[in-house]
Amino acid sequence: EEMKYVAENSRDFIFIIGEDQYYATLIDLPCIVETQKTMDQVSYYKTGDIGQMLLVHNARVGEEPRPGTVGISPGERKFAAEDGLTPPMKEIKTRFGSLHPPKDVDPEILGQIDKELVDLEADLVKRERSTDEHA
Repeated sequence: EEMKYVAENSRDFIFIIGEDQYYATLIDLPCIVETQKTMDQVSYYKTGDIGQMLLVHNARVGEEPRPGTVGISPGERKFAAEDGLTPPMKEIKTRFGSLHPPKDVDPEILGQIDKELVDLEADLVKRERSTDEHA
């Protein structure tokens, strides 16, 4: 059977397989998935990085409304997947979302840290130049 999709806008699609039409949404994956290829089942090489996926809903076009749009304004729709593609990636954003620094950090402290990082980088460049001159 022939498969194709028709774009309604940048995120909403209609997925067509044979005579059946289903709603589909382009979603952002929570992490990048690396794809690999092999010719001999021994050596693998990287072929690409995947950051989005076309999610086909179990809702036929015309029979029911588009999933995820009932009672939600267009600006409030979410296009980021909470889960990854495999069982270990279930609720990955919830489990690892707390690893980011808190948002209520004093801006003065952040400015001081930025200044120290710039100073350290300048010192490193100065050391590299002096090492190159003596070599």
